[in-house]
Amino acid sequence: MLKKLARHEFIALFGWPVIASILSLVLNAEIYLSLFLFFGVPAVYLSYKHPKLIQKSLFFSVLFSVPAAFLMDYVMEYTGGWAIGRMELPPIWFLHYVSFLQIVWLILFTYLIVIYYEVFFDRSVSKVIYPKTKILFLMGLGVFAFLLSLHFFDPGLLYIDHFYFKIGIVAVLLPLVLFLLKRPSLWRKFLKVGAYFFFFTFIYEITALRLGQWSFPATDQFIGHVTILGYSFPIEEVIFWMMLCAMSTLAYYEYFDDDGK
Repeated sequence: MLKKLARHEFIALFGWPVIASILSLVLNAEIYLSLFLFFGVPAVYLSYKHPKLIQKSLFFSVLFSVPAAFLMDYVMEYTGGWAIGRMELPPIWFLHYVSFLQIVWLILFTYLIVIYYEVFFDRSVSKVIYPKTKILFLMGLGVFAFLLSLHFFDPGLLYIDHFYFKIGIVAVLLPLVLFLLKRPSLWRKFLKVGAYFFFFTFIYEITALRLGQWSFPATDQFIGHVTILGYSFPIEEVIFWMMLCAMSTLAYYEYFDDDGK
């Protein structure tokens, strides 16, 4: 149940994606501005209202998001699974395929998921570095070692067909299912957060596609597409990003950087 003092914040955040979409469309926003409107504004708002949650939420977000962004963006850009569209600032690339924008985006997205969860459903302010957090750090180093070795010695091995579907099963769906089987008491909390971020990401997706902020050029890299309001995007985008990403992120968060309760 939402705490009484947080209800007005919940109402404000529920309406914000609609406001962010309208502002993005009216301003004909490029991707950085839209990113700030959708993710930056609510993240700053919750951080201002709940400063004790900043350190813990930000620490996990950076630790989790940077290696994930490197792996995901490298393969998806390499295979043509997705491509960045309108961007006013000069693009910054790492290893030829990893966009600085994607790193910023995933950190902000993860941070918003975690702090939203903490404010409305968990409210843990512990600054403890759990032993499992070190495992997450080592896993991140492993991702970087994997990418760097293949990038410099055999980059062709990183051309992975249907990567979005494969990584979605292995790194999104399975960890979520396994974690909730172990901690079934959390599924209601996770489902409530997932419902909000499905609503949030759906509006963001349609807005971004309308403004040409990104696209999915290699249609053969996906198991299928859906068309909503005249805009087509991969089924994987619906399942693994809109429906499951927020909940799976919380599974990683609870397992590696929180008390699992």
